[in-house]
Amino acid sequence: MEHITLNEAAEKWGIKADTIIKYIVEGVIDNIVIENNTIMLPDINKPHYIGKRKADTYHGILKAVRASEHFDWLLAKEEKRTFKAKLTALIESGYLLNVSNDDDLASVKGLALGIEGEKALKKKRFSINVTINNQIGLVNIGG
Repeated sequence: MEHITLNEAAEKWGIKADTIIKYIVEGVIDNIVIENNTIMLPDINKPHYIGKRKADTYHGILKAVRASEHFDWLLAKEEKRTFKAKLTALIESGYLLNVSNDDDLASVKGLALGIEGEKALKKKRFSINVTINNQIGLVNIGG
């Protein structure tokens, strides 16, 4: 994985270096390397930061894909298998498209917003059938 300096990341992501340090402290960014007293960050798209409160993961996933931001199970503050199940449900429901055909689904990399995903973000409300940990249910998202 390629790495960039803290200042390069700040410029690339359009945020202050202090904000990036906050992200590092809160565990939003991983794979940090320190070389010669210089913080080196993974060269990724800007992380989709949801803050300390646990935001709705489904909506966060759609927003991150639309903005081409990095978003994974760590940022969602969920177990990896739960995050993958949510991505799978969004793909199967037509909200997301797996344009890379990558079955790993540990992050939103390689995903694109489907027509249903665009509609859901405009309405700020949608429903999806999900199966997580062998439990089937209907999730209403939005307010």
